[in-house]
Amino acid sequence: MEKYNKTYSVNKNIKPSQILSLIWKNFLSNSKIIDLGCGQGNDSLFLVKNGFLVTAIDSSSVAINQMKVKKDELKLNNLELICDDITNFNIEKDKYQVIICRNVLNFLDKNKALEILNDFKDNIQKDSYIIIEVFTKNDPSFISNNKFVSYFDEQELLNLFSDYEIIYYLENIILDPGHFGFSSPHKHGVARIIAQK
Repeated sequence: MEKYNKTYSVNKNIKPSQILSLIWKNFLSNSKIIDLGCGQGNDSLFLVKNGFLVTAIDSSSVAINQMKVKKDELKLNNLELICDDITNFNIEKDKYQVIICRNVLNFLDKNKALEILNDFKDNIQKDSYIIIEVFTKNDPSFISNNKFVSYFDEQELLNLFSDYEIIYYLENIILDPGHFGFSSPHKHGVARIIAQK
């Protein structure tokens, strides 16, 4: 956890992730949204500023405290902050219209990651959205000594949501221009999905 507290010790500008920017205008007003593994909360803060009700969860106290400062400064009463491991959090049935879980599941045992995905599917409201990003076995780290805990096979994420309407799907090797914790440009094998129940 110390690694992520250090990573998040630098503030960032508030702008949505690329995948969220594709879909957020489709969300119903006053949608309840949960952002699991929110980090410094760019997606959460963006959504709150646009009037949505957001629960943001991260295990980094530094990240959550940074969001609390912004919440208090901007008087964001529609933002709930929880500092906890996402594996300790159960999705309440039919409570959320949007579930976001970006670049988190690879840090979990694969069976636990799949269990969480099934929990999302079982408990999200009908006609609602699930937004997921994961690293695939095409990620260069898969054959390195600095591996994530688990990876997804080609088309695995797509197949897991075969009973949903797929709004967007990308599986590719992308160039990441750099981010906090790894500032140099580097490549990632990713799968990204927006699925509607």
